[in-house]
Amino acid sequence: MSNEVLTTNNSLLYILAFIIFPYISLTLFIFGIIYRFKTNSFSVSSLSSQLLENRVLFFASISWHFAILGTIFTHVTTFLFPSFWANLARTPYHKPLEYIGSIVATLLIIGLLLYMYRRAFISEVTKTTTFGDWIVLLVLMIQVLTGFGQLLFYENGSLFFSEHAVPWLYSLFTFNPNIEYIKDLPLVSKLHFFNAFVFFAILPFTRLIHIIVLPIPYIWRNYVVIKWFKKEEAI
Repeated sequence: MSNEVLTTNNSLLYILAFIIFPYISLTLFIFGIIYRFKTNSFSVSSLSSQLLENRVLFFASISWHFAILGTIFTHVTTFLFPSFWANLARTPYHKPLEYIGSIVATLLIIGLLLYMYRRAFISEVTKTTTFGDWIVLLVLMIQVLTGFGQLLFYENGSLFFSEHAVPWLYSLFTFNPNIEYIKDLPLVSKLHFFNAFVFFAILPFTRLIHIIVLPIPYIWRNYVVIKWFKKEEAI
């Protein structure tokens, strides 16, 4: 096979993975959420298994939720202010921030491993575990490991998002897609970015949909008054 054919095949693969698939993913994300709310709004929850087992869930939730909030904050602010984070990564604060990122990634991995342990080895939870639950955990683990891998194995790994992924995402959102921004990145980075869109594609069809539901109406909702009535004893 000639180099020209290989180059053409690679270009087609890049177009499918980093232009066409992201648009498919976002379409599934938006219309999947609308469909879920319209057809089965009561299923829009995490379907908690806390009543089935609480101890492992407590440590898993603490590790996962505190770390994921920090991760989301970092990604969102980097997307909104890429120059700020890129410049910060070139200051003496760069190393301490990487250490913090490593701690956060470790907490995420611990949280996911504990979630997997519950699903696999605690019988009460295993009985309620679906194939979709395992897909969610697998996608999340791939996302965390590939993100952590960029930080661990590449000297400028912390710059990949701000200097490469953000311009690529901007090009997608402005309907002027340009994969040149990420074409020369290592495989682990490409897998990280591709897997992120896998996450968005499956989110509306799994228990992960609960992350888009914020209890905002509780701010202005009237208090719920609960009255207890004693059953009168028969005479």
